[in-house]
Amino acid sequence: ASAGSDRVVRLWDVLTGELKSEFPTHGGAPFGLDFSPDGTTLFAGYTDGTVNMWDTSTGELKAQIQTRGTNSPALGLSHDGKTLAVEDEGNTVTVWDVATQTKRLTLTGHKSTVRCIAFAPDDRMLATSAGLLFRKGEVKLWDLDTGRETTALEGHVGEVYKVAFAPDGKTLVTSASDATVRLWDVATGQEKVSLTGHSHEVHGLALSPDGASLASAGADMVVKLWDISTRKQIATLGGHEDTVRFVAYSPDGNALASASEDGAVRLYDLSKKLSPTVIEHQNEIRPVCFFPSGEVVITGSFDKTVKLWDAATGRQLASLAHSRFVHALALTPDGRKLVTTDGKVRVWHLGNGRSEE
Repeated sequence: ASAGSDRVVRLWDVLTGELKSEFPTHGGAPFGLDFSPDGTTLFAGYTDGTVNMWDTSTGELKAQIQTRGTNSPALGLSHDGKTLAVEDEGNTVTVWDVATQTKRLTLTGHKSTVRCIAFAPDDRMLATSAGLLFRKGEVKLWDLDTGRETTALEGHVGEVYKVAFAPDGKTLVTSASDATVRLWDVATGQEKVSLTGHSHEVHGLALSPDGASLASAGADMVVKLWDISTRKQIATLGGHEDTVRFVAYSPDGNALASASEDGAVRLYDLSKKLSPTVIEHQNEIRPVCFFPSGEVVITGSFDKTVKLWDAATGRQLASLAHSRFVHALALTPDGRKLVTTDGKVRVWHLGNGRSEE
């Protein structure tokens, strides 16, 4: 799935190359995307606070949730697909039952707009982040059985951009505008370590599938790799010429992709430690992800395209034209369907590049 500024959400069939569905727009532009675990439902968050649930086979609207979110609402879907958490009225998070579209919980306590939401691996706890420049960063843990805040994690200064649980659920990783990455003990709320080495804010954050390492990236134009057990830096990967906002590991953890505002994605084979393969768009790249097989990389750009690349060679496999900037994309868990957002919802054929609007 992909999303962008022309107010269309597009659903693609990756194997056949067909743009399968184009979902009708309304007052807001689509911003956030996620799939249900079985790939049958697409969750699309819009800038007017609406969250639509679309049937990926028929393109029909299955259900709708209305919140009072901001222009770039944060949302998170539980791993079992039964619970949705959405930023609501800026500093509040509402938690919804997907099956009934009823509000289960309202989580209050943040002093600034919530920027990131993450479910723990067992879906019983939620992490949220917020913060303002030069003020205390905000990271909170919530018990989803009771709706109570269990811990406020204090240490960051400024906006906390990303939160992510380690695969075992025992550690939370955060990155922020204070140029640090921090590891927290989920049970106690204590900071395990502050990883320093970046010289500017850290926007990109990714944990390896096995939880042994993590990658961070930011406005200093470098990617840093860290060993979680030793809490030491493994490598610094340079070469970008502008802020790096996204990093992603391949499903087997042997490859890493970094996407930058310089219009380039650098693909690293971590198992062989070779020089990176560089693939380029004509403008800033925002989202980047791997196919489940790890053999294909998908990128979305402000040059109004989504492109598919051979992860080993960097050869372009397909280019999907959009009307405006592409802000987000998502793959179903089986990798058979791709959704992109540029503000609208349309049906395409990847094989021949035709649009059926």
